[in-house]
Amino acid sequence: MKKQPLISVVVPIYNGEKYLEKCIQSLLYQAYNRLEIILVDDGSVDRSLQICKSYAESNRQIKVFHQNNLGRVKARKEGVRIAMGEYISFVDADDWVDKNIYEILIEYLQNSPDMVAFGLKEEYSVNTVERKNTIQNGVYKDKEIENLYSKIICSDVFFEWGILPHLCDKIIKKDLLERSGFFEINEKITYGEDMLATFQCCLNAKSIVVTDITPYHYSQNNYINGLHQVSIEMQSICSLYQGLMSNIKGNLYYEVLNKQISLYMWFVLILNKLEEINKNQQNLLFPYGKMKEDPKVVIYGAGGLGISVYRYLSEVQSNSIAAWVDKNYRMPEKKKLGIESVDRLKDKKFDYVIVAMLNEKIAKDITENLVEMGIERGKIYYITKRIIEEVEIPKWLSEGECYD
Repeated sequence: MKKQPLISVVVPIYNGEKYLEKCIQSLLYQAYNRLEIILVDDGSVDRSLQICKSYAESNRQIKVFHQNNLGRVKARKEGVRIAMGEYISFVDADDWVDKNIYEILIEYLQNSPDMVAFGLKEEYSVNTVERKNTIQNGVYKDKEIENLYSKIICSDVFFEWGILPHLCDKIIKKDLLERSGFFEINEKITYGEDMLATFQCCLNAKSIVVTDITPYHYSQNNYINGLHQVSIEMQSICSLYQGLMSNIKGNLYYEVLNKQISLYMWFVLILNKLEEINKNQQNLLFPYGKMKEDPKVVIYGAGGLGISVYRYLSEVQSNSIAAWVDKNYRMPEKKKLGIESVDRLKDKKFDYVIVAMLNEKIAKDITENLVEMGIERGKIYYITKRIIEEVEIPKWLSEGECYD
């Protein structure tokens, strides 16, 4: 009988004392016992390191590595570097996994694929949202993987993931990480580093299993901080773009992959740099369109894009915001942001509704609901893939001229 593979679980940790024990316990209670748990403390200033050492003292399968505060990319690299397992699994310190996650995943490893891509559950304070790959479930090998290139990042709809970008919803052969350039990833990248690693692995894998199971729990405990988050440095975004492009030089599918990267970079810029892509534009909020001077705007949606639009408009023209609404306005996190019910639009005066949803399918459905409420279709703006595809990415990004 074939020996079951050792799986190394790498957990990067920075000031995670509040959630860390739940994370570690979810790994220790696994039914699958061929696990090596590597806890990498990234210079925490709370009790995280002490918690790690305490668990290691009574659990032989736990290894603890400590480094100065060098960032998550470096922490993951060190974890993978010392890993003894054939396969690597990544778990973030504030997340947790089902107790049978590896027992289930081992079934997908029977034919030794390079990578298994699955789904996850986003955990909010009062509800859970499932996220799955939109690429059809199945086993993909060699040419079949190449056939996925046209939707491996973004599917047929902007912006809907082909394969989810996170490392935490993958189990990957250590060998694939090594030959894909995982150890060469720029450690200055603080946003999108998961996507870069996933992209590299997809391009170099000989076999990928895609499944829609969702045994990983992705904590959204920092949701409320989105409004006040530290701005992503321009250099980090440029380094991300350069890292992605370096992987497709000379590739036979360069045009297809370049288009995918462009769509992804617009996703990144719209979420994080609206002020940069709208600089020196008059009465225009890209990628929504032309607006009249001094408009009154309703923002529909309080996810990542809604927060980005709200922050941008608050900075450039705070009196333009007539209302901020969301159908899930009752969520405690959204109440703290002052989100109102969509029904309140009947009592508001406004010129436009900006549907702050990156998924075009969802935005279209919202638009139809708003029209049914009596709002003029011409007043409703949302992002479409067609608009994004017609615009080249900014020269300062493509030419690497980023600075802060």
